[in-house]
This record gives sequence, structure tokens and C-alpha cells, in this order.
Amino acid sequence: MQPPIVVLNGTHHDENTIKQFISHFFNFHVLSMIGLNVFGGVLIAVHKSIRSQRVAKFNNLPNIIVLEIGSDSDMFQSVTCYSPPAESIPLDLFDRLLQHNPNSIFTGDLNAKHSSWSKSIENQKGRALFNWLSSSQTHTSLKIINNVEINLKQNSLGTTRVSTNNTTSSTPQITLNTSQLSSSEDKQLNESSETDEMKCSDNEQTPRTVQNIEEVKNNKASVWKHFDQLDENVYMCQLCYKSIKIMNHNDCNLRSHLGRQHNMPELMYNSQRQQLIPKPSQIKPEKKRELHEAAIDCIITDGRSFNDFRRPGMDKFLNVIYPG
Repeated sequence: MQPPIVVLNGTHHDENTIKQFISHFFNFHVLSMIGLNVFGGVLIAVHKSIRSQRVAKFNNLPNIIVLEIGSDSDMFQSVTCYSPPAESIPLDLFDRLLQHNPNSIFTGDLNAKHSSWSKSIENQKGRALFNWLSSSQTHTSLKIINNVEINLKQNSLGTTRVSTNNTTSSTPQITLNTSQLSSSEDKQLNESSETDEMKCSDNEQTPRTVQNIEEVKNNKASVWKHFDQLDENVYMCQLCYKSIKIMNHNDCNLRSHLGRQHNMPELMYNSQRQQLIPKPSQIKPEKKRELHEAAIDCIITDGRSFNDFRRPGMDKFLNVIYPG
């Protein structure tokens, strides 16, 4: 049985894909809207047997489609929204939509994670959505409905779907849907990921004491809380929104990024911190030639031995006045 309404997020502005979708769903009215980033774009397909129309006042907004579905007596509002990871959820717009029609269903990929509905690490967008949901009676009547808990080992993005509930219970029933990354999206992330992070030593010492083990656990948690997972091996820094690629769930690149870019050396491995120690300045070739000629002139003028400048005391003195 075909679903009466189909919602897609992250359509990538690919007109050929949308045309192919329309050719398969010829019994549906298909509406789409572009987004503002490479992953953006939304699409809604409504079966032709269902009465629906677009809400004119909310037309032409990127990453969002608003429909009125049904007859006047039981009309409800269907909203789908894609919220990019680096942008805030348009909660002010959601309020306007609820004012227009409180009988609403919100679907989409909001990139919002919170402990109330996800086992993944909370992010700022999740906290903002959680606070918004509990900020008024209208908001608390919303019930979050999802069907699949996100699995951090899957190649997926968390998608939050929010729909209305006739009760005013503030205890939401929460799950999460997932949407697969396409190959082009995966390529985009790989190209934007950091490749010059500091390597960590293969000889990192394993803590032996209970106290050290606890410290390592806390330290590890404090690393991951600064990142949102975009893919199985790609994470986005919440501080600068940069995508960073990791390998085999190793947090080495994440630690290096926090230490180098955000002045958090305490989160780095010992071998990475050692790489931060400034190295003695190297003498430029032209300056080295100048010093070499001056040394030869000094030896000839004073009739000194060529070994004088290689003696430990002289070598130490020269390194003080000109390191390197």
C-alpha cells in the first residue's frame, strides 16, 4: 500500500532526482523547496486523492514547505523543515505556524539531539528545542513521535519528527528517525574534513589505577561532547562548525582539533602535546652563509684554530646568541 504523504529532507537541489521521484509517484502532487547549503532542500508528495494546498504566506522560504491538508472542518497544517547543523532551528517561525493553525504536524531533519529523546550526546540545537517545547502550553501539547532510535555506528543523520497531541502532557514519547547519507554528501564531507591533525603515538600508556581510569573516562566524555556526528566517521565541531574525519572511532583528530584550534591542550594525548612545544628556530640559508663567512674571517684575522668554534663552550655561547 502506498503511503498517502511522503516527506523527504536533504534533496540536494538535484532536479533530476526530483524528476525521477515524480515519475515513480505519478499519483502524487509533488512539491519541493531548495535549501541554503549543499545538503539542503525539502520535498513533500501528497496523494492526489487528498485535498491539499500550499500556504501562500509561508511560500518561498528555503528548507521549509507548509501545506494545508483536508477539508475546512478537519483541516490540519503539515510542515516539513530541514535545519542545517550550523544554523539555529527557526523556532520563531514555528510559533508563527502554530498561530496560523495550532493543529499542526512538523516533520523534518532538525539535527537536534537531547537526552530526552536520544542516546546520542546532546547538542545546542537539542537543548533549544527541548526548552521551546516546555516553554508554553501550546508547545507542551506537542508530542515528539519517532520510530527508530539513532545508532551511532550507522552511517546516518538524526532526524527529529514533531507532531501535535490533543493532550497537554509535557512528557513526550520520543524516538528518532534516521536518514542515510548519499555518496555525494559523503564525498563533500570527506573533502571538507581536516587531514592535517596531529598524530597520536602508538605507545600511549594505558592507565593502571582506578583513579586514572576514571579520569580517562571523564576526559573522553569531555571530548565527544564538543562534536555532533554527521556520519560514521565524520564529526562536526560545535565550537567552529568544522567537519573532522576520524578513523575506526578513534578520537585522536578530535583531540588534536580542540587542542590546536580551541586552546584545550588538556584534552590532547601526551604525544600530541609534545608536538605543541616550540622547536628551536632554524637559521635561514642566507644567514647561515653570512655567519660562516664571518667565522672564517675571524679565524684568519686572529690566527685562531678552525676547531675553536666547535668546542663545547663556544658552541654553547653561539647557540645562546643565535639559537639553531
